Amino acid sequence: MAMNESAWRKYIPITRIELIAGLACCADEDLQRLSTWAAQGWQLVEVRSMCVVLERTTPEQVVFALDYQHHPDAEYFALCGMAGWRHVVSLSHSIHLFQAPIGTRSLFSAHDTSIVVRAQRRLSGVVLVCGLSLVVMIWLVSTQVWPWLVAWADGLLPWVLVGGGFVSMYALIVICWYTALPWLVYQMRWYGIDVRWSRHRARMFVDGLSVVAGAMFGWMVAY
Repeated sequence: MAMNESAWRKYIPITRIELIAGLACCADEDLQRLSTWAAQGWQLVEVRSMCVVLERTTPEQVVFALDYQHHPDAEYFALCGMAGWRHVVSLSHSIHLFQAPIGTRSLFSAHDTSIVVRAQRRLSGVVLVCGLSLVVMIWLVSTQVWPWLVAWADGLLPWVLVGGGFVSMYALIVICWYTALPWLVYQMRWYGIDVRWSRHRARMFVDGLSVVAGAMFGWMVAY
């Protein structure tokens, strides 16, 4: 007997992967997109860095919300469930994503999440300093050792260093995207400046950094 559609979906789910702008500075836009996908029949099942995994299911009219709690117990999720908010997924045991039917009263406020946001801001600052220090160290080693390598390798290793510098530039872009940008957003929110980036602005930011890295690489090759 042929297996009906609901049965084979249970064993072989249909999934898709979508890019997101980033929950640090574009949370509202990403949550709205999740609601749109849910209405189209695509339910969130997993968050992977800057991507989300969606699974084909029955369309739902729901809204999403974020909450910040460090290693919450079962009672926390039970209380949220009693209030109409179903737990969807958690990130690093601290960031929790919930969904509820449209019109459900919100349980989460900026005041409740301020402690976790401050902790994340401090952690982002530490990672930012470490990452930038690594890039600066690579640059200093390259510039100081450059003359000796030129004499020893007769022009071969300088090109290797140019390639290493190019990789370092793009490593700096990645570091800025995952540390410097969230750290800057948290700092601005701490001083009462509401920062909301659209997906278009996020792409413009990455494209701008790529242009700068390409220009610096061209300058290194020319000189």
